[in-house]
Amino acid sequence: MEKRFEQRFEQIDKRFDQIMSFLWMLVAIFVGIITATIGFAIWDRRTMIRPFEIKVKLLEETDRKVIDALRDLAKEDKKLADILRSLGLL
Repeated sequence: MEKRFEQRFEQIDKRFDQIMSFLWMLVAIFVGIITATIGFAIWDRRTMIRPFEIKVKLLEETDRKVIDALRDLAKEDKKLADILRSLGLL
């Protein structure tokens, strides 16, 4: 009788170990999926923003050139110099 109980408890222990192993696998899969999702979101944002960064840099360079050209012209044109001073560009 006691031997039967021991066998039954061993079977229950084995089953419990199997269930715990299965739960740990589920947790690992869940963590992997979450990590992959967050990694994809970060990668997607960076690749989406990069073209805008290039365009903004180009616009900043163009603005700088236009302001420099206006400053050069303002040396000769008093009215333009007054306007640039009022905007804080001179």
